[in-house]
Amino acid sequence: MHNPNFAEYAELCGGTGIRVTRPEELDEALRAALASAGPALVEVLTDPLLT
Repeated sequence: MHNPNFAEYAELCGGTGIRVTRPEELDEALRAALASAGPALVEVLTDPLLT
C-alpha cells in the first residue's frame, strides 16, 4: 500500500500543503504553515529504520 502525498492533497483542497523530507526543512515549514492565511498541513516524512 502506498500513502498519498498529503501536502499535495491539502493544496488541492485549497489549503497550504508543505512536505518536509529533511530535518533541516522543518523549522521553515512550520513557520510557513503558521504564517499562512488559511488552513495548513505540514507532512513530515520519516524513516522508521533511523534511530
